[in-house]
Amino acid sequence: GYPVSQAADITALNGTIVPVGEDQLPLIEQCREIVRKFNIIYGETLLEPKAFLSRAKRIKGLDGNEKMGKSLGNAIYLSDSDEEIARKVMSAVTDPARIKKDDPGNPDICMVAYYHNLFTKPEDVKTVCEECKAGKRGCVACKRQLAQNIIEELRPIREKRAYYEAHPEEVDKILMEGTEKARVVAKETMKKVKKAMMLDY
Repeated sequence: GYPVSQAADITALNGTIVPVGEDQLPLIEQCREIVRKFNIIYGETLLEPKAFLSRAKRIKGLDGNEKMGKSLGNAIYLSDSDEEIARKVMSAVTDPARIKKDDPGNPDICMVAYYHNLFTKPEDVKTVCEECKAGKRGCVACKRQLAQNIIEELRPIREKRAYYEAHPEEVDKILMEGTEKARVVAKETMKKVKKAMMLDY
């Protein structure tokens, strides 16, 4: 029932672009199929949504696992402090064949290099990888740079989060206003659905 419930949430609010991770693509496609079937039977009533993937459509765990997750203990959270982020990055998996600092490394199998691609400027990533391959950059220095980049990237998000944690009344207000806006849109959608299905009696 979850895919149907998700489809109802999307279509009730006339969602057309749905930002998701790669693992959610089958559910969005299922929603599109439900919409197409409904529109074939009852006429063009519901909008067919499209999935929107960011550049980082699936993020691997710091331990090299294909998935980052809370249950796996391999994730960086938006609420993590600078110290927590640095500690987690320092534990990230690197090239296991690289023993000494000046050993040539392989960025293709290194989680630190993988995360540099997400949080570091492209020109700096190139330098990082070249120095790694040449054995001119140690893993510790590489991790420290990455940790700092992640901290800076997440700082505005964490600051906003801290603000709302200190002002719960504003969160309540935003939720109530959003709920009311959603209710108005969903009510209109349901009117169209009932009319199409000849249930508007």
